[in-house]
Amino acid sequence: MHNQEVVFFDVDDTLIKGQSQKLFINFVWKRGLVSSWFYIRLMFWFLLYKLHIIKDPSKIATHAFSFLKNKPRRELLGLVNLFFDQVLVHQFYEDALLVINDHQKEGRQIFLVSNAFDALVDRVASYVKADGYIATELRDEKSILSGEINGTINYGKAKAERVKEFCVKNNILLENSWGYADHVSDIEFLKLMKNPVVVNASKGFKEKAMDFRFNILTFRK
Repeated sequence: MHNQEVVFFDVDDTLIKGQSQKLFINFVWKRGLVSSWFYIRLMFWFLLYKLHIIKDPSKIATHAFSFLKNKPRRELLGLVNLFFDQVLVHQFYEDALLVINDHQKEGRQIFLVSNAFDALVDRVASYVKADGYIATELRDEKSILSGEINGTINYGKAKAERVKEFCVKNNILLENSWGYADHVSDIEFLKLMKNPVVVNASKGFKEKAMDFRFNILTFRK
């Protein structure tokens, strides 16, 4: 293993303002690709998650990707590119992009880690010139999507475990690491990092972050 300095960056409400998958569902609904009932139901679940009434967003993910069943992955990639160019590119926190740029100037590798689906995170990673990413994987067979995910979503303790597995697989030590995230569910992930940074935290999470002696930043667009 080597001591390459590495940076793990969360996406939603850390690198970008808002929930990327919520924005994506809104985008496909406006294009008539999902029904209004499907859209309203998902938006209600997103609201409950935002209010911390739903603690685990896996139920949202299970339903959210069902509209992709039997669609070619290339069709999703085209849709993601269109969504990124028309919507998501305008949601980046300028402060976050500056932080990533500063790390890159220091020669540190950048890895995105998100519970968003793989095709979406891949597009974001390409935009910020990240060295890789860890995301929720969409299941497909011969490039035809099933409308389901592989395993579990990349969230909470699962996110921390996948980061550890990723580091072992890629011979990365976390002795020289930075981690950026916004949500209380990211505590286990942040505890892995030598330099954990909480971004745009709620009042409750900010208090916990101070208890753990995490660094605290506010990003603005």
